[in-house]
Amino acid sequence: VSANTEVGTASPYTQVRSIEKVLIVVVTSDRGLCGAFNSNIIKATVALINEKYASQNAKGNVEILALGKKGGEAFQ
Repeated sequence: VSANTEVGTASPYTQVRSIEKVLIVVVTSDRGLCGAFNSNIIKATVALINEKYASQNAKGNVEILALGKKGGEAFQ
């Protein structure tokens, strides 16, 4: 969106930078009949970390912010 503004590429928000630190926000439920939902979210998060952010994870630069009890338990 900001690339189409008057500032264009001169804005620091439109510059492409290398990925050094990653924050992944995981949203799961606290309880209830959402077992498949929670497990699919956790599996997708692990796959994302292993496939897309493997080099950052090896350096310890991947943080997970878990919203919901099940995600918090899975990524403690």
